[in-house]
Formats: sequence, C-alpha cells, structure tokens
Amino acid sequence: MHNPEILFLDEPTSGLDIMSARKLREIISGLSKQGVTIFLTTHYIEEAGVLCDHIAIIVKGEIVEIDTSEGLKKDVQDIPILRISIQGKINETLLDEIFADDVSVSDGQVSIYTNDLQASLESFLNVITGHGMAIQNVETIKPKLEDAFIQLTGISLDSMGEEKEGKR
Repeated sequence: MHNPEILFLDEPTSGLDIMSARKLREIISGLSKQGVTIFLTTHYIEEAGVLCDHIAIIVKGEIVEIDTSEGLKKDVQDIPILRISIQGKINETLLDEIFADDVSVSDGQVSIYTNDLQASLESFLNVITGHGMAIQNVETIKPKLEDAFIQLTGISLDSMGEEKEGKR
C-alpha cells in the first residue's frame, strides 16, 4: 500500500478469523501512530474503542455523539451496573417494574443501571421470583463503551438486532 494521509476503512475486520483480525488491528494502530488519519466504520464498538481516538455514534444516519472512548463512557461511569443472568427468557414488559435508572436485556443478560444497588437488586428479585424465574449469576461491572452506546442512544442491542432482521 502507498502512504496515504487519509485512509477510509469500512468494517475492515468483519468476517475475518481471529488471528487475521488481530493482525489487521495491529496494522491500523501502527498507521495511526505514523500520523495517518483513519476513518473507520464498524459495528464492533469495543474495537472502535481500542483503535479510535474519537468515536462518532451514528443512529439512523444521524450523529448522536462524538467524543473519545473515555469521554463517552464518562457519563455512565458513575452509574453502577448490575449484570444478571437468569434462567429462561425474561419478558421485557417486566423490566418496567424494576426500580432502576435504566434496564436493558442483551445476550440473555439483564443490565440494570442504578445509583441504588440494594433497592434495584431487591426490586429485580421481587419481579423475577414473582414470575417463577431463577438467577444464574449476578455481578457489578464497570461500564463499557457498549453500555455508553445504550445509554446515549436509548436503543437496546436486542432491539437493534430485531430491527435489522426485520429489514431482511
């Protein structure tokens, strides 16, 4: 490749095996350190967080927010997240009954964003036990870039997947 000042990459690691994707990320990072301006579009938000100095979150063609990875996470850093795995599928209408700042479901896990861990956990326990469900795992986690995306856009990852499947 020649030495471009600006490089546009559209989903460069999509469909690659793990080792090829890792090598390509190393190349991209190296180019960036050499001063090449890189515009990277990706659906892999954590990859964007590692490779990009600034991230633009775009929803339905509109830029929702532009900031660094840390800047995007800053707004959600102060809000603890309870990540709870339960047996079976949770009916999302039950989420409205949980005391929390925000609740989302992704990959079979419920994420509860709350400033009151005790009250939110008790509320969640009451809801799921009242509907005959059982907890598999509970953890408190530090918010990731994915969590900032959910908070900034108000879009759950599950609903995005459903929307994309509906367009096919």
